[in-house]
Amino acid sequence: MFSKTVKRMPIALMRGGTSKGIFIKGGDLPPQGDERDDIILRIMGSPDRTGMQLDGLGGGISSTSKVCIVSESKETQFDVNYLFGQVSIKERKIDWKGSCANLSSAVGLFALRNGFTKSTKVASPASKGYQSVSVWQENLGQHMVIEVANPSLVKERVSIPGVPGLAPPIKVRWVSPSFPGVNMLLPTGNVVDSIVLKDNAKQIAATLICGTNPTVFVRAEDLNLSGHELPGEINYNKTLESDIEHIRNVAAKLMGIDMPNDGLRVCWVASPKSYAATNGEIIDASKINILARITTPGRVHHAMTGTGAGNLAIAANILGTIPASKCVASSVSAEVSFRQIYCSPLPPCFI
Repeated sequence: MFSKTVKRMPIALMRGGTSKGIFIKGGDLPPQGDERDDIILRIMGSPDRTGMQLDGLGGGISSTSKVCIVSESKETQFDVNYLFGQVSIKERKIDWKGSCANLSSAVGLFALRNGFTKSTKVASPASKGYQSVSVWQENLGQHMVIEVANPSLVKERVSIPGVPGLAPPIKVRWVSPSFPGVNMLLPTGNVVDSIVLKDNAKQIAATLICGTNPTVFVRAEDLNLSGHELPGEINYNKTLESDIEHIRNVAAKLMGIDMPNDGLRVCWVASPKSYAATNGEIIDASKINILARITTPGRVHHAMTGTGAGNLAIAANILGTIPASKCVASSVSAEVSFRQIYCSPLPPCFI
């Protein structure tokens, strides 16, 4: 038995982008509170001091220990409300402060399959062959539009890093990128701020941005990295772990964000370099504009967070930012193609 009020419920285990999580209809759960969270923790197999979540549906890493609560919206302009939770693996807690843009693509599919879309919003005249889902992202107070391809009408097939094979595309568009309590895209009003590292008092430059989840962009070389290290080389060495946590805490104060907050990520960028991805594919530097690596709780992300991708595309289009300084194209454009070293190429990121 799950709890005093819930004995069983339908759930879906779905992948969205490079993340995977459980999807639950909001009406099937108790109201916000300990009982709701305990049910989710039990389903995922948390807490588990071994970190493996063997007694649940979690996969033992942050990218597969997630929950999406999807409810039909009462507002006419939205089809669904989407609430995201990052489920701790070893602790009895769920962080409800951030969002997951990778899983937001699956929110559109979940909504369509459960009949949550309003008839006036099912078809998108601007994207033939796509079904459009208007989403209110509850954690961040953002309006998103998810466009899901009809495989019989859309012949295009795409690949994403970390996921084998090809599949019809799903488009995620932020209509109102923002972060709760932060009134500016650049919270400090600066394209670059300074952060002093704790252990060696080294001063580094950082771009702080809140288009989606808050993200701190720094130069790879300022962390003594090249930008194309493989997972075993940096995941996590103690010096890097200490620097990352210090950067996160200093940046949170500068942005006015309360900690702890799993959604605040650090991304280091470098100019394009040719490299071999972990799947053996050789990526030529001429095919990309920038290299990027980003953190996730407890480790370096195996691919790229969707929210980080959004912030990277935005920052690369703001002159003077750290990402813009590393883009090979001196004339900033509306399209930025970037690569994450762990896997195969990411498609272009549009803003």
